[in-house]
Amino acid sequence: MQSDAHEAEAQAERLFSEFADRVDRGEKPDFEALCAGESAEVERHLRRLFRARADISRILGEASSTLSAVRRLQAAAGKDVDPGIALEPEEGRAADAPPSTLLERLAAHAPPESRFR
Repeated sequence: MQSDAHEAEAQAERLFSEFADRVDRGEKPDFEALCAGESAEVERHLRRLFRARADISRILGEASSTLSAVRRLQAAAGKDVDPGIALEPEEGRAADAPPSTLLERLAAHAPPESRFR
């Protein structure tokens, strides 16, 4: 019995891997037709894998849009906006030091008790 369960899971993983490969290549395979030709145990595993893939895709999509400051900026201001984000620090400046213009602007507009004065 244990062996049958492992075989069903292994069969489902093989079938789902082929299904996912086809989806990744841009095909639109019929998941329901795939499930219809299998035993109840294999079908159960296939549906679990299908839900897991859908969840992972959704989470990655949300993370990608949430974590991309450039994309958010471009969505708000248009595709032609230059976010001015440098991956390398300016020469002679520490990597975590803000640009001097930012400090100057903060000092000019900050309250007197501010650390920027």
